[in-house]
Amino acid sequence: MKFFQVMSKLEEYSIREHLVLDDYSYKENLQKLAGTEFGKLHLIKRSYDGWADQKVPYLTDWKDAFFLALTNRFYHLVENSYLSKQMAKTLEIFIENKKKEWTNPKEYVFSHVDGLQGMVEYKNNKWVFNGHIDLEDYRFTDQRFVLAGFEIGANYSTSNVSDNFWEGYYEYKKVDSSYDNLKNLFKLFYFMSWIQMINENTNSSSTSLTIIKNLVDKIELIFDTK
Repeated sequence: MKFFQVMSKLEEYSIREHLVLDDYSYKENLQKLAGTEFGKLHLIKRSYDGWADQKVPYLTDWKDAFFLALTNRFYHLVENSYLSKQMAKTLEIFIENKKKEWTNPKEYVFSHVDGLQGMVEYKNNKWVFNGHIDLEDYRFTDQRFVLAGFEIGANYSTSNVSDNFWEGYYEYKKVDSSYDNLKNLFKLFYFMSWIQMINENTNSSSTSLTIIKNLVDKIELIFDTK
């Protein structure tokens, strides 16, 4: 049995990577466009997380699944001695406190798990969104989770997203009121996941070790322990 997939080519730039550059015009407009398109996408929602064609909810709810995965990633870093004893203790306390403060989202939005993925071009003196990409990784998930992924961005930044982005996003979608309180928890998950992924998919080369150190530095920067 043969299977075929029909795809369209989208021209110009990946918005995820292009947003981190500084050498182009009208970046503020591109940031607002990113918020607008992400907000539009998040209007697609349902009452449980999972893949688009999933008919029933998982037996394990989102909170339990998230913290189980986060704990596994935490122990991976500890067992590989990527964290100092002080940092490990700081993160352990932080995770336990956020677990107590956690609230499940009222809805799950349709989104790429790492944030906004799409192609843009600069045409007729303005940025134009040409369409979403990497559709095989889209699913219904926690809005707070993917917004934190977007804030990190393609360069593993720890800075907050711009006001221009939120201006575009809020035109279409409100943000869960717990986002500011929990977003560093989600950012921690992303950084830990990338470290574990590098360990499992690459050799212990100097390049991979440098990338891992950079990610650990980002975790420390979030918690301002250096």
